[in-house]
Amino acid sequence: MKRTLMILLTVWSLTAALTAGCSPGQSSETPPDKQSDQHQQLAAKVEQLEAERNELKRQVDILTKQVDRLNQEKEIRNLVDLQARKVIAAMLAKDSAAITELVTKDVEVGEEKLIFDYPHGTEKKIDYPFLERAKDVRQRWYEWQQDGRFVTGMEIYGDDSLLAVLVMTFVREGEEWKLESIVNDI
Repeated sequence: MKRTLMILLTVWSLTAALTAGCSPGQSSETPPDKQSDQHQQLAAKVEQLEAERNELKRQVDILTKQVDRLNQEKEIRNLVDLQARKVIAAMLAKDSAAITELVTKDVEVGEEKLIFDYPHGTEKKIDYPFLERAKDVRQRWYEWQQDGRFVTGMEIYGDDSLLAVLVMTFVREGEEWKLESIVNDI
């Protein structure tokens, strides 16, 4: 009897399990209206992710351009630093021929002085005497301006102290950076 009861119970359990799995109300397929909602949600998510990707690409492009400009500025800074040091060395040596090669065609090299056109288109001239002494030279600052000029501040040191800061403006002539003007900062 126990055995019969066990068999009946097993058959009844299997029948109940099969019946429950095949009932019409418990289909495993998603109804069409829910599929449409899921599709719309996924499409919206894809659209959002594409917009985010495009924004990130735009930001990468901007940053790449900034890095390229900074690298170019650093390269020019190094070139202008060398040119400024050559100008200062030639001034200290009173080597007018060397200075003539390092300045723009608009700068006159006089006897122990440079002569620049006064800014703002007037007929005035600015005389800048050659340096008399310098023990050390250091670039303090630089700026690459929008008009293409490169301005640098060169510190001139004597034996124990800062003598002057020369503000030197360079422009590109051909493949070289040449001195366009020079003034004292302090």
